[in-house]
This record gives sequence, structure tokens and C-alpha cells, in this order.
Amino acid sequence: MNILIYHYGALGDFITALPSFRFFKNRYSGTVTLLGKREYGTLALQSEYVDTILDADSSSHRFVFSPLTATGELQSFFGQFKVVVLFTGKDATISENARKSCPGKLYLPPPIPPSHRHAIDRYFDLFPEEKFLPEDVPKISVPAVSSGGRISEAFFREHHPYIVIHPGSGSPRKNWPFEHFIKVASAIHNSGYTIVWLSGPVDRQTGFPESDIRFSRLSLPECSLLLKHGSAYLGNDSGITHLAAATGTNVAAIFGPSDPVLWAPRGTGGITVLYHPPAEGCSPCHLQPTGKQHSCNHSCMRQITVEEVLETLTSLTGTDIT
Repeated sequence: MNILIYHYGALGDFITALPSFRFFKNRYSGTVTLLGKREYGTLALQSEYVDTILDADSSSHRFVFSPLTATGELQSFFGQFKVVVLFTGKDATISENARKSCPGKLYLPPPIPPSHRHAIDRYFDLFPEEKFLPEDVPKISVPAVSSGGRISEAFFREHHPYIVIHPGSGSPRKNWPFEHFIKVASAIHNSGYTIVWLSGPVDRQTGFPESDIRFSRLSLPECSLLLKHGSAYLGNDSGITHLAAATGTNVAAIFGPSDPVLWAPRGTGGITVLYHPPAEGCSPCHLQPTGKQHSCNHSCMRQITVEEVLETLTSLTGTDIT
């Protein structure tokens, strides 16, 4: 049975949805086609969550998102699938097109889970009658180490052991102060570890210690390989933090504006979430529209100390980094 899954969310949202991909694949004993971001799809493909990728950014699939597409063309596309799962709003154009053209089973999982239920668990609430559900931990399979490229055998020989730090996220509100990361890195370095910094296109690109290693804009397969073989990872609530957990590495995740009950990373390694809800009761605030949010002094992040983070990394690595 052919299954179509559409997901075009952020990286963290995508990774938390992967266990439900597995569920649909097992529940309907079929092959899964993902319509979404190609780079994210590569992760899902190499980890056997999906079997085929359709690039949602390609002009070849633009008609699926157009309200002007002829019914016959939509029926031809959706008719290939017995099950269609759309991780998007019910009022989205692709949802409207699927409702009028999909001959099989159509699922529209809610994009934002309600309070007090983790996002992964919320997706499984769609099937209360099921007695068996798949594992609720995303698992990313990393590519083999090669002799070439930026993350190669030579890199591991030269820099192991190392700890990865990603000081950014999709929202500045969710970022622990950069100077705190620098202090943590200094203590880690003094403990004998190499420091590897990760930064992306929207992250800070300056201020990193010249003695450390920094990678900017690694591909996700390269990033997963780097994360998998690190002794630990430190980061904010971000897609890369979810990726790190999904590779099975040890993770220290700093939360503040978002609720870890809903969005804490899950993985097979050691995972510690550092979170001190503000007394103002304004968390989670990162989803509030600008102009409607509480007056913010970033107290939820400032309450997390350098010493607390170092103690967490000491526990995760078994090395005294304090």
C-alpha cells in the first residue's frame, strides 16, 4: 500500500514526527513517499523512515499547493496513494486539494500539540485503538565515515575526543547568552576535549575562539556524523539539538521560552534538559506574536548558570569538567 506523507516544518518538528512516519509504514504495510524538504528527506531516507522523496520546492510539484489546479490533475496525483498524511493546517491549500481529490484514507495530524503531551506522543493519540505503537524515540542512521570531506577519518583521528556546541536556534529568544557558551567552552578545553562549534545561516558568525574548530553550514548528513561521534553535545532548543539526540549522542539541552514537556529532545543517549520556568509564568513565549508577548528580561535563560551546565556535561561524559 502506497503512503504519502507531507511535512514541510522546521527540522526539530520534522524529527519529532519521524516515529509517526514509522507507525504509518508499519500500520499499513506499505512504502512511504515523503513530500517535503529534500535535505530533511535525506535523513529520513537513510534511516528507513521513508522510501522515496519528492522535493516540495521543485516546480514539478507546485500544482499540489495551488488552488487553481484542475481536479483531474489532483486526482491523478493523490490517486497513487491509499493513505495520505499531511502535517499541515486543515485550511492549507494542499489539505483542501487532498480532501476533494484523495480516494484513500486521509490524516491531518494537528501541527501544534496541546499542553502536557509531548509532540511525539500527541501524534500517536490519533490511534487510541491501537495496542501496539512503534518506538517513541527518533533514530537517525549516520553515514559511514569516509576518507575525504570535512568530517573524515582524518578529522576524527586529529580531534577526538571532542564536544560539539551549537549556540544558536531558530529564535533569538531561545538562545542562552553567547558569553556563557564561551565560558563553558573554556572549561571544556581545559579538561582535554577539542571544542567543535556549529553555526548555521541565521546564527552568529563571529566571536568564536580561534583555537577551536568551527563548522558553518554543514549538510545534515555531515552534521549527524559529527554529532554521533562526539562525546557530548550542548545547545539550545533547536533542530540541531533534536538531531543530536536522534543520533544517540549525549545531549545537554537548554530550554527557557519553549516547554520541554512538549519539545524536549528524545534519543538513545544520555539527555539532560536544563530548564527553570520563570516566576512570571510567561513560558512558553516563543510562539507569542511580536507585540503580544510579555515584557521579557530573559530570566528563564539567565537562571541557568555556567556551573550548572558544566556539572551536566561532567555527568554526561564521566569526565570532571567543572
